[in-house]
Amino acid sequence: MSATLKRLLKDKYTKVGVSAFVGAMRIALLYGVFATIWIIYSDRFLVMVAGDDVAMLATMQTWKGLLFVSITILLVFCLVNQLLNAKNRLISQLRDKQQRLDLTLNAAPSGIQECSVTGVISYANETYHQLLSYPPNSLVGREVWDFIADQDGLHALRAKFKLAIAEQPIPCPFEAKIRNQRGERLTVYLTWDYMRDQQGAVTGFICVVSDVTERKQQEEKILELALYDSLTKLPNRFLSLDRINQLVLETGRRDQVIAVLFLDLDNFKKVNDSFGHEAGDKLLVEVANRLQHCIREADTVGRLGGDEFIILLSGLRKTTDVTHVVETVLNAIREPFLVEGCEIQLSASIGIALYPDDAGSASELIRNADMAMFHAKQAGKNKFVYFTTEMNEQAARRMQIEQHLQSALEKNELHLQFQPQVDLTNNRIIGAEALLRWQSRSLGYVLPDEFIQVAEQTGLIIEIGRYVIDNALMHAAKFQQIDPEFRLALNLSPSQFRDRGLTSYINSCIKRYQLAPGTLEFEITEGVLLSASTEVICLLEELSQIGVRIAMDDFGTGYSSLSYLRSYQFSALKIDRSFIADMTWDKADLELVNAIVAMAHSLGLQVVAEGVETRSQLRKLRQLGCDAAQGFLFSKAINAEKLVTLLSESELSLTDI
Repeated sequence: MSATLKRLLKDKYTKVGVSAFVGAMRIALLYGVFATIWIIYSDRFLVMVAGDDVAMLATMQTWKGLLFVSITILLVFCLVNQLLNAKNRLISQLRDKQQRLDLTLNAAPSGIQECSVTGVISYANETYHQLLSYPPNSLVGREVWDFIADQDGLHALRAKFKLAIAEQPIPCPFEAKIRNQRGERLTVYLTWDYMRDQQGAVTGFICVVSDVTERKQQEEKILELALYDSLTKLPNRFLSLDRINQLVLETGRRDQVIAVLFLDLDNFKKVNDSFGHEAGDKLLVEVANRLQHCIREADTVGRLGGDEFIILLSGLRKTTDVTHVVETVLNAIREPFLVEGCEIQLSASIGIALYPDDAGSASELIRNADMAMFHAKQAGKNKFVYFTTEMNEQAARRMQIEQHLQSALEKNELHLQFQPQVDLTNNRIIGAEALLRWQSRSLGYVLPDEFIQVAEQTGLIIEIGRYVIDNALMHAAKFQQIDPEFRLALNLSPSQFRDRGLTSYINSCIKRYQLAPGTLEFEITEGVLLSASTEVICLLEELSQIGVRIAMDDFGTGYSSLSYLRSYQFSALKIDRSFIADMTWDKADLELVNAIVAMAHSLGLQVVAEGVETRSQLRKLRQLGCDAAQGFLFSKAINAEKLVTLLSESELSLTDI
């Protein structure tokens, strides 16, 4: 029985005892008054009635005693009857109270138990029996230690008992792991208090035991979702960042090195496009498994999202230790993957940042490793690059360019220049390539190689590309007033192929400025054709249908696949400047240029040489039969007004260059 019940019974006994005492006192007082009156007046009354008759007086004395005894018996009966009734009422009330208390305790959603200071259970409600999978009334006499799930928990509970008995601290709830009769591990939350005797000494403990197993499982699931990647079960960005922070704190005390490896799978999008996202997910899981086999147990592999992973290496003494791990990782990724019966070949680019040399915080380490990975991508992929301070400077420069480029169109800072293309048979200007230039008020002159790449990565290339097309065609209309056959060449960025309204926009500009048919040409690189995506194929077909010429730019620097020339309706082929620069002294380059010209002519394509800067290059190109050329020998990129002046001359005089 619980201490609470005992207190209730004690209070009830007290109240009933007081009530019975008051009733008995009333009867006793009544009896006292009656006895006093009887003693004082009864004998006088008998003497007055009997007079001198002794026999009559004796008889009346006898009846007086019998009457007194009868009245005494009646009063004693009333007194005893009242006490018995009070006792019966008390017993009945206590029985009802205990039944209600038992019902309440057994209906409680939590287990309730009492135990002695030695851990012996003296009371347990039905809920606690059900929690431990024991039949009713079978826990009393057992010890609380019998149900603890493991040794660590047992030692912890014994320590709590010892502390509670010795120091009697304020009771604080705690969690414990227990095991029920079926062998199931449960997590319980215990709220407890002391049981004391009348002198206040601790005699045991009473506690409420709540089963929080399901709640803890849900919390662990939520925690797992918050800190771990759902696909690979690796630590996610948040947990990886936290682990780096911990490593930074620990390493600061040990004079060691931390390496953060930022890994990105090369061309992973092609896997999803070719095999589907389900196969891509399986491949990511396999990559995660391989990465974990490449590192020590103390190191960490995390997934940042998509095809990006992070590897944390700690306790390093020298950089060569990092290089060895990185090479192991790259070799592991290069091994073929078998997904759904297909062999898939992958590679990865890795950026590396070291603590404390490259950064002083976790976020900075990840950022710098990401930056180094970007440089590994730019350097050709399938390799690793260590972070350098120059990368920070380049990143800062790129950020400046991105910020100012967004308002460059509004501020009218972008403008076009034109580099003439010359017919090599007669030195006549037959067209020009439109080149975009940026004169920023804040940054000064920004090279196209810098801002074009940023525009492509940020998506600004779509808006800028349309601006270039509109302005270039507007100037081309003016050039064709001088030369109706003037041909305008424009570069088409790979990102512009995602502009679904590009063809209709180009066609509307052609009609608006009334360009002559077949005089607009777009230059694309072999890299655009590598994907052979539906967007690329459709756009090239649409451009051909509206009479736009297509030229392959920088031929020879990519895969130089002849299948491209046969698959698409090209009208011209442009030889990259790197071959032109060395052709006068490098026989291999000369033969290569000769082969390109011959091949292009056999396919009915016009050949344009880029970067012609010397007369000897010009002579060689003429000897090889090259159709046209552009370069500093003829003219640098100039504004529209100067080009109008050049077009006014029937031939371009090389003596003026």
